[in-house]
Amino acid sequence: MAGKNPIKFTDTTFRDGHQSLLATRMRSEDIIPFMARMDQMGYFAIEVWGGATFDTTHRFLGDDPWERIRTIKGILKKTPTMMLLRGQNLVGYRNYADDLTYRFVRYAAEAGVDIFRVFDALNDMRNWEVAVKALMDAKKAGLMAHFQAAVCYSLTQRRMGGPIFNLDYYVNFAKKSEDMGADSVVLKDMAGMCSPNDAYAIIKGMKETIKIPVEFHTHYTSGSGSMSYLKAIEAGVDVLDTCLSPFALRTSQPAIEPLIVAVEQTDRETDMDLAGLIEIGYDLEKVAKKYRDLLDTSKMAQIDTGVLLHQIPGGMYSNLVNQLKELDALDRIHEVMEDLPQTRQEINDAIRRAAGTAVEYTANLAILRNFKRAEYSGTQIGHFGLAFDDYTHFTSPIRRYPDLVVHRLLKAVELGKEFHLSGDQIEEIARHCTETEQKADELEKQSTEKKRIEYYADLINASPTTTFKGYIVSIKGKGMIVELPDSLQRGMITFASITSDWLEANDEMTQAVTRSGKVVFSIGQEVNVALAKVDSARGFIDFVLANQLAEPRRRKTRIQPDLKTGKPRIKSKRRRR
Repeated sequence: MAGKNPIKFTDTTFRDGHQSLLATRMRSEDIIPFMARMDQMGYFAIEVWGGATFDTTHRFLGDDPWERIRTIKGILKKTPTMMLLRGQNLVGYRNYADDLTYRFVRYAAEAGVDIFRVFDALNDMRNWEVAVKALMDAKKAGLMAHFQAAVCYSLTQRRMGGPIFNLDYYVNFAKKSEDMGADSVVLKDMAGMCSPNDAYAIIKGMKETIKIPVEFHTHYTSGSGSMSYLKAIEAGVDVLDTCLSPFALRTSQPAIEPLIVAVEQTDRETDMDLAGLIEIGYDLEKVAKKYRDLLDTSKMAQIDTGVLLHQIPGGMYSNLVNQLKELDALDRIHEVMEDLPQTRQEINDAIRRAAGTAVEYTANLAILRNFKRAEYSGTQIGHFGLAFDDYTHFTSPIRRYPDLVVHRLLKAVELGKEFHLSGDQIEEIARHCTETEQKADELEKQSTEKKRIEYYADLINASPTTTFKGYIVSIKGKGMIVELPDSLQRGMITFASITSDWLEANDEMTQAVTRSGKVVFSIGQEVNVALAKVDSARGFIDFVLANQLAEPRRRKTRIQPDLKTGKPRIKSKRRRR
């Protein structure tokens, strides 16, 4: 019998559950037979789509993702379907155009997705805007199109706090989401690092601030998932994400069965059919056998307690070990682990101070341009970003010679044959391919720059008064380098072209100052500019400040008598610079 305020559950078994444990490899033929019984269990929603389910159906399973959601929606009569939408990234790994984003979301709603859990990995709501517009329009057209706003849980220390990811951050995010039109909000803890007391504080703060339902999503990675869920229940959370027990725990979600028992004889008791869920779990075990080889069996422990200290997932930790080995510095790993929280704090402090200031654009640019360039290698170093100990990348169909080498190597392994290339030969191929691809990248860059120069050369003739927003990215002895963010075109504003004052670079080459030391321009400052000169042959552009576009060059004037006539004569002389 349900309590006065029964807790609700979203099932993630058939999306995040097998994505977390089995690399999203469950086929539609193994998912769809469970839907009719799952529909009778009384879930708030069943997550069956989005995330990595879209690309894996294409790349590995030979399934049609659209047919999967249509079929499931046709079976579920009582329970809404849910998908995970990566904002402007949709279900991919890059930002897509606005028109594609809008149409994809609308098409997904028409195909059978009821609840859209929308998130951005950096909690940047600007990457939601088009998707949310599509949802609002779909709702007007009579579709459910439930907009669930997700705030990704992050922290700069072991527990919530500090100047960035504190209680106000999460509560304010929830309030902004509600103001944006969200139908519900979810605290999304992807790494399973949200401690029970922090979960209580955040959920309680949200419930006291917003009127829409609050959901909580975590993973069992650190082992604290169920404890955090119990504290969230105490705080008044409306919905929890859970898996059926065969696909629960490890890096997946907590299991639903023990949570149902935990809230019995309380006002949060649910009337869900525990016996029915356990029976479905037994049948799921029979299907899961075929996917057993995809489980991580590299260690006894089913949780990664190390994440509680260093906040680095296991795969990333092993990559760090390899990197220190390469530097012959593995004996200093404990120093590195001790330094990580402070380093994270300092980086976040720097980013926070730059946000909303004149240097924000330049700071972001510096970070992006300092990423390490990818290189081919015959040595296995894993993948830091994906947290894989073993990683290689190739395309099908084959587009590059390295792809061909990998295909041949995999074929040799599959046939049990010895590969015809030695390790040294593979390393030489990797070195050669790296050099040639970097040369190709450089040529592509030069070609792009040439086309940009041609565009601006035509523009200065056709529309010489066009102005642009730019940012000062560096200061030289003769002037300032300005970059236009829309095209990434750079050009110089010479000090000689600025007629308002005499300017020069300061000693640190970070500011343009007057003779008296007054700062007029600084790196990162936004300026409005116009084209002054485009040198197509040399590939250079000169800008001029927009407010001086039509301003004539100022000249110093002085009046002196003419020696022959004795009448006043005006002499004009350019100021020296």
